[in-house]
Amino acid sequence: MTIEELILKALDKCLETAEGEQRWLFFWMKAALQYPGLEEFIREAMLAENCRGNVSLESLHKAIEFAGSFNELQIRSLSTSDKEKNEMACLEKIRLKEVGVRIAEALRYLGWLN
Repeated sequence: MTIEELILKALDKCLETAEGEQRWLFFWMKAALQYPGLEEFIREAMLAENCRGNVSLESLHKAIEFAGSFNELQIRSLSTSDKEKNEMACLEKIRLKEVGVRIAEALRYLGWLN
């Protein structure tokens, strides 16, 4: 397990009890650590487009995880109640699962997915 993965596990553990500003800060840190996963997915997709490789399901999942953390960071920065933020975050997780499935199916259709 890499250092980044260990830090992400620790952040997830901290998020279980964090509230308010602290929660926002943990999501900011998590999104920053997950950003390279998005870059990896983009690089793989560009190579696949040029018939020089395929996109791995792992890189797709990492890109979706980054998007989830980044979107939750944006949700946590809104000036609404914590209850509303929690509901929005839950709906966003559901939406991102659907997005991940649709992207995976599109990549399979194109023959770009490992």
